[in-house]
Amino acid sequence: MKRVRILPMSHLDDQDFKDMSIEEVQNNFFMHDLKIIREFDNVIIPRGTYLFKSAGINSDDGDLILFQMDGMIIASAIYQLSITYPATRRKVIDGVTYKGEIFFYEDTIKIFEPITLDEMIEIIPEFKGFKQSKYDFNLTDEQYCLLEKRINK
Repeated sequence: MKRVRILPMSHLDDQDFKDMSIEEVQNNFFMHDLKIIREFDNVIIPRGTYLFKSAGINSDDGDLILFQMDGMIIASAIYQLSITYPATRRKVIDGVTYKGEIFFYEDTIKIFEPITLDEMIEIIPEFKGFKQSKYDFNLTDEQYCLLEKRINK
């Protein structure tokens, strides 16, 4: 069994993505921001680092994370680790408070033609639909291969 997690993202909840198309989020955030060292307000953010505002993700090194937006899967990456900051050490960047960081292996960050609900159900029949909560699946080798094939299409 291979573990796959779905991490919801939202235009409404995240000002960074407001008024951006999925293609712009894919290119500007996943293929640019996550692949460079960023610096904001004297805070250095390493490559492959996703800052979270509310809750991180409970995962294990090597798990595949799928990023969901607008009812589709728009990107993927392999999870490395996450850190939740103590309340007194949270990062504030441009007036936004971040509660922690999720680290991904930079060379595993991928974008692709968005995967639709029907495609997800075809690969993972127990998948019930996209929501604003995190999903956690243990896929068979066959399901994982189908998912990887679709991501690499």
